[in-house]
Amino acid sequence: MAAVLVDNPDDPRPVGAVTGGQEVAFDQPQNRTGHIFGYPTINERNYYRPGNVPTPLQRTFDGRSLMVTRGTARNDPVYYNDVMAGAQSPGCSGGALLQDFDPATGAGVQVGVFSRYDDPAQIIGLLGWVQGPNMSATHFGAEEQAVYEAAQAAGVA
Repeated sequence: MAAVLVDNPDDPRPVGAVTGGQEVAFDQPQNRTGHIFGYPTINERNYYRPGNVPTPLQRTFDGRSLMVTRGTARNDPVYYNDVMAGAQSPGCSGGALLQDFDPATGAGVQVGVFSRYDDPAQIIGLLGWVQGPNMSATHFGAEEQAVYEAAQAAGVA
């Protein structure tokens, strides 16, 4: 997780006031329904790539289309991540994990950032494909809050 300070001396409004943005929250409960958004593109690790699944299930990604995966993001106690069954391929790193997402308004609460796609077959062998692929998002906790608050308090030189 990273935070970036943006400044435009000609327009004092915050970036979110110009572009739109989501509410950010820290230390939110895990094991809840979430939505992960991204622009996937790397098809060689795409679970639904041609040759890996039957033709009716195949799909590829072009990196130009916003994709969303919805599901229960379970707690990974080892890395304190949110892990969700999903098949967006790599390339969508940095996409938001939102809780309480309302498709009608597009609003939600960002509680994490998508960081990696786990192909369980590469981690736990053949049994992994029974579970299907997993998407993993960094869960915003105390460390991420400290980075966020430092960026909020920093002045632009």
